[in-house]
Amino acid sequence: MIASPARRARGHSPHAFAALLAVVSAGAALGAAIALDLPLRDPDNAAGPLYVRLPAIVALLVALDVLPRAVVRRRRGLPLAAAMREVLAARWSGPRVRLVIVGLACFYLTYVGYRNLKGFLPFAREGTADAALLALDGAMGFGSAPATLLHVLLGTGIAAHVLSVVYVAFLAFVPLSLGASLVWSRQLRSGYLYVTVLCLNWLLGALSYYLLPSLGPVFAQPELFSALPPTPVSELQAMLESDRRAVLDDPRTSDRVHGIAGFASLHVAIVFSAALVAHLLRLPVVLRAGLWAFLLLTVLATIYFGWHYLVDDAAGLIIGAAAVWLGALATGHSVPLPPRPAWTRAPIGERPSAERVSERRGSLLRVAAAVVAVGLLLAVLIARQGEVVARGNLHPAFDDYEVERVRIGGVELYVDRSSHAGDALTALALLLAAAVLLIAARRLSGPTRRAFQTAGAGASFLAADDLLSAHETIGHNLASLVEIPLVDHPDDAVLAVYAVVAAGFLWRQRALARGTPRGPWLVAGIAAALAVGHDVSPLHLGALEETLEVLAAGAGLIGVIALARTHVRAACREAASTRDPGPVGSRP
Repeated sequence: MIASPARRARGHSPHAFAALLAVVSAGAALGAAIALDLPLRDPDNAAGPLYVRLPAIVALLVALDVLPRAVVRRRRGLPLAAAMREVLAARWSGPRVRLVIVGLACFYLTYVGYRNLKGFLPFAREGTADAALLALDGAMGFGSAPATLLHVLLGTGIAAHVLSVVYVAFLAFVPLSLGASLVWSRQLRSGYLYVTVLCLNWLLGALSYYLLPSLGPVFAQPELFSALPPTPVSELQAMLESDRRAVLDDPRTSDRVHGIAGFASLHVAIVFSAALVAHLLRLPVVLRAGLWAFLLLTVLATIYFGWHYLVDDAAGLIIGAAAVWLGALATGHSVPLPPRPAWTRAPIGERPSAERVSERRGSLLRVAAAVVAVGLLLAVLIARQGEVVARGNLHPAFDDYEVERVRIGGVELYVDRSSHAGDALTALALLLAAAVLLIAARRLSGPTRRAFQTAGAGASFLAADDLLSAHETIGHNLASLVEIPLVDHPDDAVLAVYAVVAAGFLWRQRALARGTPRGPWLVAGIAAALAVGHDVSPLHLGALEETLEVLAAGAGLIGVIALARTHVRAACREAASTRDPGPVGSRP
């Protein structure tokens, strides 16, 4: 637990930091307006001014707070008016009303300052980083824009309308959640936690806009989103683009506010903050689950409609977490850290053992490898679903590979569908080896079990790679890899990475092979090394390479069967010895 620095000292005001943030936000906006010779504006949108909506929402929530209680008391014989006065006197004392008004004022001033700072962005910072962020998105999407991948996976029909509702719902979520936190919180300190967190999100978000100015994919490359149907989101995007042009054309007399900024995503930041606050305050499980679902859908919507790049959403998560941490400290709340797994904990004053540290690192490596492997296969599967534009020796970097050029949402990729009998045999041997390893792992325990599970998962991945020609497809779309010394085809570099990872794992687990026949492992290792060496060399003799791959996979399968048999027998003997009570009469 990290206690608040104030230790909840007597007289500590939960609204003090929120008031400070409001002053900072308003002062920064005023200073920027004077420096840039631009007017301050009160932000507005289609739902009406915020200074009208917020009091109306609070009044509605107060009514929902008071009326049910008054109705209950009326059943006890009190007139409704008297019951309402009694509830108001009990629930809404003068100090509480003043604190709610102060909370709303802090939020409103911070938000107005944030919106003006956002509006000044194109005049304070020239140029945007969209070109670099588009390239980064393409690299992270293995040659495709992440939005395009989502369009292929989710479609551009009902998914567009559902995600549009989710995204636009954020506009109501912020004022509603703010009002609920101030009106329905049993302790106003909890309500001020959320007010402070929201104010921090606005200020940190404005800072991120100035650190890395950007517009977002839909404004930088709108053709990627031309296939989406008309939705409330598309109308909002058109309105923001119109406002942006009006402000740029006439910044001093236009009554509009520039409202486009990509990095970082405050939709993601604020919803993430709300979910964290709900956990911190131990709100009902249903509400917490709903907020996490809302966060997931919000992340999808920001990418799907092109509001943000992947790095924008990642930065939004960081901002949201930082806002909750700082807000909790500022309002006198404790921030619980997630419990560490039991195997990483050590008694006070004692360092974790080297074995525990190694086990933890191994777990992290396995998770990271699984995420990368699944991501690679998923990217290849999506590419294989694209519309075939052409087929043949098409790749500009090399003309000895027959590939397909496919189009996915306006992006063209290369796909390798080459498949031979050798690939099928290799994949079959790898799948059998994976099955043996995973079945044997169920009879084992401890590090041996984890090693068998990891090896089984790796063999499954390699089998899928062979069947889908995955490393070939990945390499064709990363043509710049040929610039690496000794690499004449991009897929050679991908295959070399596979080989290094596999060799490192086998070397680390070499002790498991003790007591098993070494012949199959030697044959498999030599054949695999020759196959990899042949593949990265200028020689490309298809028959020889396939023969070596089949030989390596077949010998590996024999070695795996012998390995599993040895360790399962040893586990069975150990289990039998622990169950055996010993000779009759040996018990005390």
